[in-house]
Order: sequence, then C-alpha cells, then structure tokens
Amino acid sequence: TGCNLRCVYCDTPDTSWSPRGTAWTIDEILAEVARHDCEHVVLTGGEPFLPPDIVPLSQALQDAGHVITVETAGTIDRPVVADLMSISPK
Repeated sequence: TGCNLRCVYCDTPDTSWSPRGTAWTIDEILAEVARHDCEHVVLTGGEPFLPPDIVPLSQALQDAGHVITVETAGTIDRPVVADLMSISPK
C-alpha cells in the first residue's frame, strides 16, 4: 500500500489517502506465494516502486520461477526484474 500520487479517480483510494496493511518481509512474501499454485505474480500497489525492496523481491520471484508483471504509474524508476511492465503514466 502507499502511493506518491493523489489521483481523485483512483480505483484503490486506500493506497493514496490512508495507506494500511501489514509489512511483510521478502521471505514472508515468497512463502505466501509458494502456498499457491500460481505461475504469474503481479506486483502492484498503490505504487509498488515506493519501497526499494521491490528490486530484490522481483529477483527472488524470478529465481523461484515466476512470471512477473509490475503495475506502476511510471513516476519512479527502479531496476526491477519483470516480464511485463504495465505502466500507466499520470
């Protein structure tokens, strides 16, 4: 959760105006993903590029054999691993 923009038309206003949720470590995220039978993982938000740990997370997901899509507003650049970048410039 969390976003650096405040778009009035946002489809998930919790992310911009009142970020909430529980912080997970990369290992906790990988363990949760492993519990599910999924090949494709989508990293989204809010803005998923806000936390710098998206870089090692994306690498760890690729190392685990997942196809990765990142959904971003395109306002932050980080060297993530991704098979598909879904960029929605604001």
